[in-house]
Amino acid sequence: MGYPIRMTGDTEGTNWEAIERSPEFRELVASRRRFVLIAGGGTVGLCAAYVVLAYLAPDAYGTWFGWAAGVGLIVLTWAVSLAYLRKSDSVWDPMEQRVIDASRQASDRFARSEERERIS
Repeated sequence: MGYPIRMTGDTEGTNWEAIERSPEFRELVASRRRFVLIAGGGTVGLCAAYVVLAYLAPDAYGTWFGWAAGVGLIVLTWAVSLAYLRKSDSVWDPMEQRVIDASRQASDRFARSEERERIS
């Protein structure tokens, strides 16, 4: 459930359940899921429509229309892939960093409270 977080360094003692419950992580997962459902669903829907229309009207697909539609699907697939990469770099990477920072702050607070208890 969710996406793995790339963290460098020691992750022992990381509270993964708390990270999953954090609003930052939920926002990241929801944003990625929304993009994939809309862009991926639209692309798959258009590809399915292309196949159905090719079955129902095979004569039309031997003309310029069939070639243009096929090339359009290829271009659409590349466009969706590039849009995903761009959104990943500009939106999701900073969101991921906020999740990591928030989890580190929470673990640092926990470590400091444990240290205070040991000293007391």
